[in-house]
Amino acid sequence: MGSEYNNNLRKSTARLALLSMSLQDFATQVLAHALRRDAIDHETIQAIRSRCIINLKNSHSEGVSINDEAEVFGEAVSDLEQFMDAIISDAWEMK
Repeated sequence: MGSEYNNNLRKSTARLALLSMSLQDFATQVLAHALRRDAIDHETIQAIRSRCIINLKNSHSEGVSINDEAEVFGEAVSDLEQFMDAIISDAWEMK
């Protein structure tokens, strides 16, 4: 039981770390675009969203099995998509 608990804790921590780094990537890309005073339209924000997902998929982790890594990355990608979609939707509503 303890081993399973530790494994789940390790996977959750890895997922949250990946998600945090990916949201930072998203915020950085949006801010950099805005600081260049380039217009941020729907096409631009979707391109940034896609790059962040690709960046996450191209990263890797160490110290977990390949099956755990696949699970963690799959969940992190899903979480990232949901977070970015909510951020984009909220931002367009505020506009």
